[in-house]
Amino acid sequence: MQTSLDPKWEALIDLTEVDTILRSCVHCGFCTSGCPTYQLLGDENDSPRGRIYLMKQVFEGNSSFETVAPHLDRCLTCRSCETNCPSGVEYGRLLDISRGIMHQTRSRLSWSRLKATLLIKLLRQNLLMRAFFSVGRVLRRLPGLRHTAKLPLPRNHQSLNGNPAAERSKPLSRAKGLGKVIVLKGCLQRHATPRVVEALCSILNWQGYEPVFLDEEPCCGALPYHLGDHAKGAADLSALSELIRVHSGDVVAVLSSATGCATFLSGLANQGQPGSSSLEAPGPSTEKTFPPLLDPVTFLKDLPAPPVRTANIAVHEPCTQTHGTKLRGEVSGYLTQLGFNVVSSVSGQGCCGSAGTYSLLQPAISRRLRSTMLDRLESGRADVVLTANVGCQVHLDSAGRTPVVHWLEWVAQSMEGEPPQEASGSRL
Repeated sequence: MQTSLDPKWEALIDLTEVDTILRSCVHCGFCTSGCPTYQLLGDENDSPRGRIYLMKQVFEGNSSFETVAPHLDRCLTCRSCETNCPSGVEYGRLLDISRGIMHQTRSRLSWSRLKATLLIKLLRQNLLMRAFFSVGRVLRRLPGLRHTAKLPLPRNHQSLNGNPAAERSKPLSRAKGLGKVIVLKGCLQRHATPRVVEALCSILNWQGYEPVFLDEEPCCGALPYHLGDHAKGAADLSALSELIRVHSGDVVAVLSSATGCATFLSGLANQGQPGSSSLEAPGPSTEKTFPPLLDPVTFLKDLPAPPVRTANIAVHEPCTQTHGTKLRGEVSGYLTQLGFNVVSSVSGQGCCGSAGTYSLLQPAISRRLRSTMLDRLESGRADVVLTANVGCQVHLDSAGRTPVVHWLEWVAQSMEGEPPQEASGSRL
């Protein structure tokens, strides 16, 4: 693609980077086949190819971000287009740059800027979020609200044997301990689905590892960054990075069970832009000061498989895991390895509509995408739908259809063996 960018943007961004991304697009259209909003709305301007052209028009001085903002705001940032693109166009990076400019140049009193600022502040208030989801769990116990789709809250599911979801496991034997693992709680997950972290700790205990938590764990920065506040997002990322470095001396790995956070955090291990494409161990320049940042499935898949009670399951692998951390099929493979019967799975084919704050900012589109996703997941008549991200879990489960839980919680519930005891864990 030929470009002629307006030099005025050099004061705000690296125009050379933008030019390189734009020129890499050959307008082939492969991206449109996997774009959820284009498939749903049928508007070229709501496809990756169309949005790239709109951003090009702005950077060339022939349009404005206010004009194209509705189409950019409708993007889920699922990054399916990047997986499908034969030219390697960094669409997600280009959109992040554009959203950063929009955040900087919009009036502080504009409705779009106010919504983003309000969401950033509210979703980071621990006391408020704890109270909100605690009240939500009480409401979900009421007969008339137990399965309604009118509440944007997860339901209270029972375990396989009809008891409340397991929060315990046999304790770690210090004599045969294999090392410490930092478990990140996540700013939303710790309140919305706290049993996921408990489940991960239980599984780590069973494997012989000691899960540890960070005192005053800050937000990873994904929330403000993707809403356009890059300065705040980068500051949060830096703060969490430093906290991990301080406590990483005898730690063998850092695990995040929320794939949205994991995708953003992968930038730490790769020392590049937040949200780089893998969660591999850091290179030689950082290997002495930073432990590998891993998705739990990457850490667990080569360890001894715990005995589990089998069940018919459907597996939803989030966009962040499929297109962000490039772990497509890993969760389905691991659950099959454990002995579960995967009757249906969705990996890299469409988006559930959660996409961070998307379900709050674009509720109509989000609900339509959710309905389509659940239709596909329920096609095999599974007992439960398993996912790997807190946002997807809350969004899908709030529809009131087949129960949706995190795969780690389901594995921990299904583990067989000695009578359960309190899960072991410590704080740093």
